[in-house]
Amino acid sequence: MGRHDFFSKYAPRPGRLRFAISRVAVLVLVIVVLAWIAISILLAPPPVAQELETVPLVSDPSASAPGNQLSTSPAGPEVTVHVVGAVKKPGVYTLPADSRITDAVAAAGGLARVFHEDSSH
Repeated sequence: MGRHDFFSKYAPRPGRLRFAISRVAVLVLVIVVLAWIAISILLAPPPVAQELETVPLVSDPSASAPGNQLSTSPAGPEVTVHVVGAVKKPGVYTLPADSRITDAVAAAGGLARVFHEDSSH
């Protein structure tokens, strides 16, 4: 009977045994998943190289595709702009291609009076 007491003293309790088995199961599962990922990466086919289409740059605006905002006219290239906001006459205006924003505001009749009152504060 003494011998039985010796082994039962050092035998793992059932709760600790379940915890040890669950740790081993989780470790095995993690190793299997990592092995699966490694094999998938190693056996994956290499990506296929595709040659991209090149688009030539056009330096002459008259040679560009139709529908471009720049157009040629006897007075030179022009640009069409839509002016909205705090201007007197919002709308669409055609201006020379080298125009600035202030030229578009001037074509729209200048800044609206409401804007001048707000900016003076």
